[in-house]
Amino acid sequence: MSPISDVLVCPLRPVERFRDLRPDEVADLFKTTQKVADVVEKHFQGTSLTISLQDGPEAGQTVKHVHVHVVPRKSGDFENNDNIYNELQKHDQQVEDIPEKWRSKEEMSAEASELKMYFNEVLAGWLAGWLAGWLAGWLAGWLAGWLAGWLAGWLAGWLAGWLAGWLAGWLAGWL
Repeated sequence: MSPISDVLVCPLRPVERFRDLRPDEVADLFKTTQKVADVVEKHFQGTSLTISLQDGPEAGQTVKHVHVHVVPRKSGDFENNDNIYNELQKHDQQVEDIPEKWRSKEEMSAEASELKMYFNEVLAGWLAGWLAGWLAGWLAGWLAGWLAGWLAGWLAGWLAGWLAGWLAGWLAGWL
């Protein structure tokens, strides 16, 4: 297999172990991983994904901060599917230990620019969905409030009129 084309997803607050994340950070990490995974699969023309988190040195964690690997996969990319985990560990060690294998800032910037267009599409979709939901909620709330106010006013007016008429009739009959 050629070198792994993986993308790392890291929480905003750097912690060494998964257990050190707060529940809201865990939720954010995996929501973000899900969005990134969709982009990675499209961009690298994958047909599947390996999403991996090694938590602690015995689990293969070689970098001392929580991160999730998102690796695009294709049919036949490994003779044995589980070899991906050996490759991930080897990949992390090579990147960590051999600065000459590090990508330049220019290479990373170019890739980030390519990937950014996907996230702009995701953001636009999210924004459109949020706006539609907010507008529908506001409109439903306004309509419900208006209808409730109108109905309450009509009912109060009708009840007051009926009660006044009944009371006037009763008083007239009593006097």
